Amino acid sequence: MGKSFCVAIDGPSSSGKSTVAKSVARELGFFHIDSGAIYRALAWWMERQTEAIPNLDCFSYHIVEKGGKLFHYVGNIDVSSEIRSPYISQRSSEIAVLSAVRKKVNELQREIAKGRSVVIEGRDIGSVVFPHADVKIFLTADLSERARRRYEEFKQKGGVHTLEEVQKDLLERDTRDRSREDAPLVQCPDAYVVDTTEMTVGEVIEKIVTLTKRRKASSFWRFLVGEKRSGASAVYKIIVFCSLVLYKIFFRLEIKGIENYPEGALIIAPNHSSFLDPPAIGIACPNEVHCLAKSYLFENKLIGSILPKINTHPVSGDAGDLGVLKRISEFLLKGKQVIIFPEGTRSETNEVAPLKRGVALLASMAKCRVIPVGIKGAYEAWPKNKKFPRLFCKITVIFGKPLDWKDYEKKYSNKKQMQSEFTKDLEEAIKALSSCDKS
Repeated sequence: MGKSFCVAIDGPSSSGKSTVAKSVARELGFFHIDSGAIYRALAWWMERQTEAIPNLDCFSYHIVEKGGKLFHYVGNIDVSSEIRSPYISQRSSEIAVLSAVRKKVNELQREIAKGRSVVIEGRDIGSVVFPHADVKIFLTADLSERARRRYEEFKQKGGVHTLEEVQKDLLERDTRDRSREDAPLVQCPDAYVVDTTEMTVGEVIEKIVTLTKRRKASSFWRFLVGEKRSGASAVYKIIVFCSLVLYKIFFRLEIKGIENYPEGALIIAPNHSSFLDPPAIGIACPNEVHCLAKSYLFENKLIGSILPKINTHPVSGDAGDLGVLKRISEFLLKGKQVIIFPEGTRSETNEVAPLKRGVALLASMAKCRVIPVGIKGAYEAWPKNKKFPRLFCKITVIFGKPLDWKDYEKKYSNKKQMQSEFTKDLEEAIKALSSCDKS
């Protein structure tokens, strides 16, 4: 399905997170994101700013891989060595309690992880940064053992700290991390707890790699069942399950950009060029969704009996009609997610037609987000002028970044202009997604 995979490793300082995360990533062939390095790089940068409260938007950080090793850059300066000093380590812990700092680092982590399978460690990775991580690990160890490890690490680097000083520092960091108001260190209920006190590094790595491989092997079937569709009826789940199997077999369905998919009230807005589009988008959405269909489709006894079971509701007009708008807005105001084809009808040329105004009106009424979606390959498999589909064409569903109506309210004062700009941006996004490379 093209889905990236995330392993989130949390735990207190010196529980072995960084060492383990690097090795686990290497064993799995995943990208390793050292969240602590980002905090340290930011602390290093803040130490060199003259303002009392520096503008974090000016902080530029990136990772460069050379010879199998990762190097950390602030701007064009390699800070890989400097950010490992005890002083910067202490400062990074102190600034990590600041909400603005955490927000900035979280944005960087999510940006780095986008489209990748990653292993990432920290204090709030599974609880805040990646709450839907595929595997969550909570590493822990006795305070005395963690202090011993940190002390040995400092000794190898020529540090002058005593074991007592190191243990005192760890205790203070533990207290600070667990008691801070913003994203404190917590053990997620769905995390695997691994106590490393009596384990070798190799044993810890092997355990996490094994857990991840098992989880990864079952992820396709978990998607088929639909973990996020827990509130849906059994019939809904079965139909989605069977449809996904058929689409995987006959159309090699691939789903991309699932990391962009938000929770809560949402309009899903795909392009429309084929009979195959509605099932494809309904299958691809990880949450339970609702959609509309012309009333005449319900006149067929067989189809009319199935459609209501998959949350399909009859309408006599399109998404621009007042009655239809009211019906959809009721769903959205209840926090439900609705599929709307904003072009209004299937394209005969596979080009995205000008969008109708209905989606912008609905977004303004419900104050909700709209996620643009590109469906590629469905037109080639079953265009409007063909009676039967061509099997084994590849269909790809790509979710883009959501548009939030509230952002347009902040930017524009005139509601007509808000709707116009919203519709224009949505159309551009759908065109870009439906025309991008699907390989």
